[in-house]
Amino acid sequence: IVDAKTLHKGKEWRRGRGEVTLRITDEGRKLLGEQAATLPVIYANGPIVGPAMLEAIPDFKPLATFETEIADNGTPKGLMLDTPAILIGDFGKGRAVAISPHPEQSKDTEAMVLRLIQWAAKRN
Repeated sequence: IVDAKTLHKGKEWRRGRGEVTLRITDEGRKLLGEQAATLPVIYANGPIVGPAMLEAIPDFKPLATFETEIADNGTPKGLMLDTPAILIGDFGKGRAVAISPHPEQSKDTEAMVLRLIQWAAKRN
């Protein structure tokens, strides 16, 4: 329901677990409120995505990108860097949020998660 596709193949999704740094985009600062330019979050084998270029679905907007990565288990290095970590998009009459890392398990990110839920629910 977002115009995105996974970039990894086979078992490349098994990138590992740990802390990564996200870079918050200008659009991300607008929606998420005052955020530092970068933010540490927990990552645990989340998808690495890029545009799917589907005509039927509007393009997504990245709110954060991966500034650092985890490339354990023989996965290719460099694949995660600068790819969307948190993205939003419209779908029909609704809204969708996709998140690769785990801000709900990270320190000081509760407000960010709440704002994403409110945005998807079209609440202020």
